Amino acid sequence: MDSRKKTKIVATIGLASEDKEILRKIVDAGMNVARLNFSHGTHEWHGNAIKKIREVSKEAGRPIGILADLQGPRIRVGNTEPFEIEKGEIISVSDIKTTDEKELIIDSDRVASALQVGERIMVEDGVMRLKVVEKLENSVKAEVLNGGTIKPRKGINVPDTRLHFGAVTEKDRKDLEFVLGQEVDFVAMSFVSNAKEVLEMRENIKRILGREDSLPQIVVKIERKEAIDNLED
Repeated sequence: MDSRKKTKIVATIGLASEDKEILRKIVDAGMNVARLNFSHGTHEWHGNAIKKIREVSKEAGRPIGILADLQGPRIRVGNTEPFEIEKGEIISVSDIKTTDEKELIIDSDRVASALQVGERIMVEDGVMRLKVVEKLENSVKAEVLNGGTIKPRKGINVPDTRLHFGAVTEKDRKDLEFVLGQEVDFVAMSFVSNAKEVLEMRENIKRILGREDSLPQIVVKIERKEAIDNLED
């Protein structure tokens, strides 16, 4: 991939778009970077997708970069049953069940305790949004800004909250070894907080590849306020 091209048109390749005919159409429409989302799919599936992308790239006579988007630390809904929330409603948010009333349970023991008044809670990519209005001993109270149906295992993001997870999980490490073996052009990091995490990723890449140069570029996804605060790092 010619990394000197300044403008990248990135398209996510999934089950609906992995067919070579569809890939050709996406390339003809202008895609020059194919994104693979490692929140989903097996290494076998991703390996086959990379093979098809490279075949289409060769047939089209155009360089198509491959971007491996690592999942990063995931926070999910811990409730086992779906339930409705309505705009203006005040509900409890905790990492364990603390009340018989309506409550959003987060499947991590380090999130609810870190939430502060005024911070946002985004559920299912922001389809539902809440704002913390009161901090209690083992939970917080949050006002519903956008209602909807809270479903088990859906993703949660707390973009304003300072968390101490680190940006790379054990799953990410395994995925990183796989994608480096596939010689991808870009590695994307999710939920990054600071420059230290990016430098650690760069060192991991060097260690796995056993070299200092010809490394894939790192794409840092700015998804949290803490990352914006540390942007100058």
